Amino acid sequence: KVPSIMIPGNHDQIDWRGTDHALTPLRTSYQIFAQNSDREHDDNDIKSLEQYPGPLILSQPTKLFGALFVPHIRDKKRMNSVLASKEAFQSNALFVHADVKGASMNDLIESQHGISASAFPPERLVYSGHFHKPHEIVVGKKSHPNSVSIRYVGSPYQTSLSEAGQTKSLLVVDSAKNWECIDEIAIDVGRKYHRVSSVNDFLGLAPSEKSNGLRQGDKVAVMVPQQILDEMRVIAHASKKSTNDVSEVSPFDAKVNELRASGVSVEIRDTQPQLKDSGTTPLDVEQAVDEVQFEDLSP
Repeated sequence: KVPSIMIPGNHDQIDWRGTDHALTPLRTSYQIFAQNSDREHDDNDIKSLEQYPGPLILSQPTKLFGALFVPHIRDKKRMNSVLASKEAFQSNALFVHADVKGASMNDLIESQHGISASAFPPERLVYSGHFHKPHEIVVGKKSHPNSVSIRYVGSPYQTSLSEAGQTKSLLVVDSAKNWECIDEIAIDVGRKYHRVSSVNDFLGLAPSEKSNGLRQGDKVAVMVPQQILDEMRVIAHASKKSTNDVSEVSPFDAKVNELRASGVSVEIRDTQPQLKDSGTTPLDVEQAVDEVQFEDLSP
């Protein structure tokens, strides 16, 4: 049996102190009942079932099984005090929900206002929530004395376009091995986000049941200049006149219709092209797109 230990993050907490949070109902009401193979049971009689405790909710810094569990602490001075405590330095690992300076808020932006990674005890395993991108930040040379390594586990599924292309996973850690990560299990659930900045790449997309293909519920953001789409539609309109085909649409619009019909959400974002010369064709323009992307953050 594997116990479930939870610490509240910033999105769970409802005030600055962090003691009141959305995990409280789980702590007070969640119970697990299961069949006991050693005795007869009645599915309709809850008393005949074996009762197991629900998740252990730790709302304050708590040392357990040789590890220090630290919920999200908004006060930097208090967080630094916890990390400098003897409990932290005498722990084999730390489980936190922290904003660490230099950590990746997404693929484009690093945190500038978090706590310093050097505040963590050196040569300890540190696992953190908070930022959704799975990654690791290291101060000093990894595995060397006084080095600090903080591993962001990441979200279990993509929640916004800023996580497009990210692979999510479940980390298996062993308390008997000082909380070392002994396995990493890929997670493939929920909506996936896809960012496309090429008309040709977009035309190559296709619905698929495979994990690396588009699935119902996925979202595609296509970032191309409106000029390209207008020119493709003009060409399609001229072709319709010459062939008397009333159903003729541009290849781009046909792909949009195909994906939307399969349950894939398609968002078209206009970008401004920078033409290198007057002979640049519409499909060449996509390679010269100068785009500023605004990402969803999870501070």
